[in-house]
Amino acid sequence: MSVGVAVTPDSPWVRSGRPFLQPFLSEGELRVCKPGAVIYFQGEQSPGLFYIHRGRFKVTIYHEDGREKVLAIQEAPTTFGETAAFDGEPYFCTAVALDQCQIYLFPRSVVRKLIVDHPEISFSLIESIGRKLRLLALQVEDLTFLDAPPRIAHMLTKLLVDYGTSTEGGERLGIPITHQELADVAGTSRITVTTVLNRLEREGIIRKQRRTIFVHDRGKLYHFTQGNARRRQREQML
Repeated sequence: MSVGVAVTPDSPWVRSGRPFLQPFLSEGELRVCKPGAVIYFQGEQSPGLFYIHRGRFKVTIYHEDGREKVLAIQEAPTTFGETAAFDGEPYFCTAVALDQCQIYLFPRSVVRKLIVDHPEISFSLIESIGRKLRLLALQVEDLTFLDAPPRIAHMLTKLLVDYGTSTEGGERLGIPITHQELADVAGTSRITVTTVLNRLEREGIIRKQRRTIFVHDRGKLYHFTQGNARRRQREQML
């Protein structure tokens, strides 16, 4: 599996892998964003469709009390902001640059013209929107039916499918990820992530090395997720 190309439908790391807007960059407006810069805020009206050419950013929902839920971390090349660009409603989430990003904004009128002149673009956009809808639905499922420990293990399993590479030390998660980033996408706290990862390491399922995670037994990692889910179901039936 090539590093950085997300293929599972519920992976929170999103990259289309098909730069279908690349030939039309001259039609867009280039924006360079520094790490931490807000690309757009939830509640704002959309100026058009965004395409990230370089870098990565997170899509997150903020609560008025300061809490946030990271929906996805997207990497170049991919489109984003599709929903607000097409339905004319305000953004329901916020996009924040994680790296130095090169982003192109395509105004709504330009997108309509490109779709008319190049109908194949519409299929790629529909595929992108469909994948993100599926991602949101599966995240709701995890948050509804799984406690924090199996959610974290499930997230590692999904990322391993997309970014895992075989090494002598086990399957290496081929993207650097902090405990906070993992907590954000799993919908829990950094302390909980650290506690769960330490437990998985004690049980010989994973090994941590700075920001890199090695998985020694993917089967045990999967059963950790399922075992905790079944235990919760039994408790609810009592």
